[in-house]
Amino acid sequence: MKPIDDILAGIYAKATNPDELDPLSAELEICAALNAWCRAQSERDIARLAKLYHPAALAWHHDSSSLEGLAQLACSADLVGSHVMVQTQHVQVHEGVAIHAGILRYETSEKRTSISVPLRFTFTYLKSDHRWLIVSQHLSRMPAG
Repeated sequence: MKPIDDILAGIYAKATNPDELDPLSAELEICAALNAWCRAQSERDIARLAKLYHPAALAWHHDSSSLEGLAQLACSADLVGSHVMVQTQHVQVHEGVAIHAGILRYETSEKRTSISVPLRFTFTYLKSDHRWLIVSQHLSRMPAG
């Protein structure tokens, strides 16, 4: 049996016409895209991470007060080296555009202390050349409590 990462990567890599997508297939592709983003972020693979974004992508990061373009979409300095996991997620698909929201958890250790940072996320994807690319991203820390 294949690991879920391989299955999701295969679904994400499949080239299909957006007009022919059924909502369930599109939703699985979006989940696979987020899984690829989490792996690239966890592995600090900036080149692979950049391939997941549309060239005109913009992002709000949890520690930023301004929108950032693609060149600044690298890992946040205080979260580098973290393992990123999806806790909850919801996908909406609308004719070549998808909205993906939920909660991510960044886990890291610092001086033998384990740190877990929950973040809300909202990604907007655009179907481009048979791939779902991130065109807008928002990450924000969950409030305490």
